[in-house]
Amino acid sequence: MTQLIEHFDHFVVPVDDIVKAEAFYTDILGARIALNARGPMRYGLNVHQAMHGLRPHTFFVAAGKRIGVYLQTEHRPTRVARRGAPTYSFETTPDGLAGLVARLRQAALPFEGPMEDLSHGARSSVFFSDPTGNNLAVYVPVKPNSTAAHPRAPDDPLNAIGYLQLEAPDLDASVRFYCDTFSLPAPTFGVDAVSGAPEAHIALPSWQLLVLTHAPFGPKGMKLSRMEPGPHIAFFLPAARWGDMMARLERQGIAHGDRAAIGKGRTTVELDTYFDDPAGYVVQLISALET
Repeated sequence: MTQLIEHFDHFVVPVDDIVKAEAFYTDILGARIALNARGPMRYGLNVHQAMHGLRPHTFFVAAGKRIGVYLQTEHRPTRVARRGAPTYSFETTPDGLAGLVARLRQAALPFEGPMEDLSHGARSSVFFSDPTGNNLAVYVPVKPNSTAAHPRAPDDPLNAIGYLQLEAPDLDASVRFYCDTFSLPAPTFGVDAVSGAPEAHIALPSWQLLVLTHAPFGPKGMKLSRMEPGPHIAFFLPAARWGDMMARLERQGIAHGDRAAIGKGRTTVELDTYFDDPAGYVVQLISALET
């Protein structure tokens, strides 16, 4: 069985304040505002982009990958718990984790850890949230995933994008969707360490984990849809497998398309498409980042 995707590449989360989010992701996580040939990747701030439906959003570079924040359309309840689905994570070193803890303490931001979290392949983890309440984890892995070998800035405190934990209101449907669509191996099953809810762990070729936890799809502060630019989770698909994946999506009747090509000025050589998962997340497939 050929596993079509290669790794979990990046994520874009909804936030209620772009300015606060930019300060948090740069000051606490050590990310940098991403750049491309057109300049800083801060969108939705001019008339052309607004006319094409782009809401304000910013991309950063962290762990050699791009992550992003997207302005919500409405307020959502602030999460109190700093653990549980959804959680977006990063790998680091022991020194990197110590530096994160120091920055969190200096900023008087609440966090949990460091603690062992072997269910997600971590020797030591710290759990915390961004200013909007999106759950984040940074951990020292038992075994670094393969994306840790990708180029990144020498002073980047984060080594790699780590595991991804998502809500799955219909756990069986989400497992079938990801395993069948991406030709991934059968999952192992367990329970969430915080809620005790059933969950499935699906191993990606990169050794990253996709964790699907049986839980309601929480409010995101905006509608998530492949038809509208907004928050998403992205997987890297080698260009050589792009045709096979498009054929797979067609056979499975999964509607997809590039929703923001005009507004962002993407070219036809940038392979890029989006579709919806059974829970409500928007999934992006990319074969190469913009230059």
